[in-house]
Amino acid sequence: MAFLLQLLPPLLLCFPVLFVMRAMRNYKHVSATAFLLSQIFLIIATRVAPWQGLLAVGIFVGGFVFFLKLQEKRIPSADFFASVFFVMYLVYWYVEKYIIPWGLQGAWMFESENFNQAYLNFKTIAIVGISFMGFKLIAFWIDWRSGDIKKVQAIEFLIWLFFFPSLIAGPIQRYQDWILQRQQHLSQRSYWVGESTLTEGLQRILIGLLLKFVLGDSIYGLSIEATNIELLKMMSWHQIAFSAACYSLYLYWDFSGYSHIAVGSALMWGIRLPENFKHPFFARNLAEFWQRWHISFSELLRDYLFYPLSLKLKRSRTGKGQPWIAVCIPPLITFLVAGVWHGAALGFALYGLTHGIGLACLAMLKRRKITSVCGKWWMSSKLGHCLASLITFTYVSISFIFFALPHDSLMVLVHRLI
Repeated sequence: MAFLLQLLPPLLLCFPVLFVMRAMRNYKHVSATAFLLSQIFLIIATRVAPWQGLLAVGIFVGGFVFFLKLQEKRIPSADFFASVFFVMYLVYWYVEKYIIPWGLQGAWMFESENFNQAYLNFKTIAIVGISFMGFKLIAFWIDWRSGDIKKVQAIEFLIWLFFFPSLIAGPIQRYQDWILQRQQHLSQRSYWVGESTLTEGLQRILIGLLLKFVLGDSIYGLSIEATNIELLKMMSWHQIAFSAACYSLYLYWDFSGYSHIAVGSALMWGIRLPENFKHPFFARNLAEFWQRWHISFSELLRDYLFYPLSLKLKRSRTGKGQPWIAVCIPPLITFLVAGVWHGAALGFALYGLTHGIGLACLAMLKRRKITSVCGKWWMSSKLGHCLASLITFTYVSISFIFFALPHDSLMVLVHRLI
């Protein structure tokens, strides 16, 4: 119910804001400012972020973009100060994402009333979606430093960063894609959303609600995440496997449902966000799975971490002498980062390593040419595709056990295995 209440304001507010933007279309900065203020209002009104936390992030991001503008004018030291504000945001992100969630349980090294009070104060101004904003900023910063982004429009940059439909959990849209759409709107002097776009947006929202609240919520009680420790001690391995499979389905329906809602809500504002899921459980291997699962996130990992690391290792003396290093190390590091990005817990790290190991093994297998009849049948037949998809689903479901269970529950499974 709370989620539905959060969904109503952006749907109701988009029409008057777009009307104002259309009426002020000859004043680009005024219409853009109206767009930005509407997103900030939605963030505060839906309690995604209190104004104190939003103000703190606004100072870091505002200082960052301000000095980027000065850098365009070749002002000395502008790059240094832009880097300082960028690092300040990363520190804020780190504290909120990895220090505060441990809470009082992780305060054994800071056992004092001052720390406890600071923890409680900081927790009240935490921003939902801080990680996704951070990833967008990192991608922007890399593209800016490499020259892929030549200029930044300050207000458009802030709208892109604080755009409400994609703020909490994506999809992650790159600045270049955002600015291209906005330039098309400005050149056409049209801010109004057409009937076909409205229809598509409403359809995507309804599909998302169906996936998230009907399918996802109906199966959650059977998932391993909903299993307490005492029950986990008594469950058979068949039951654990079934509950792990249920969790995979729940997570897919819940997250893809949210992505549908985000894409549909963005369409109501005239923005088309990238697709985030494409039938991932039909993938025949782990590499294909990540081309279909959380696509915007996996593409950022691929382009900004996996490819550069792989290229550097292939060109290095060690990589030339030992080719397996350039094949295995990049997926291991990339998905360890992906796991830890979700949180500072052992389970998240194991989740990432499980996928990294699986992708490394797959990459080694792909180096061998398939010559046998059985191998060719496996690659070309529909039955082989179904079996491969089943194996991939099983492997992914096992990895999600690390993702779903807290540390104490994971230790119960470890003791049972021993």
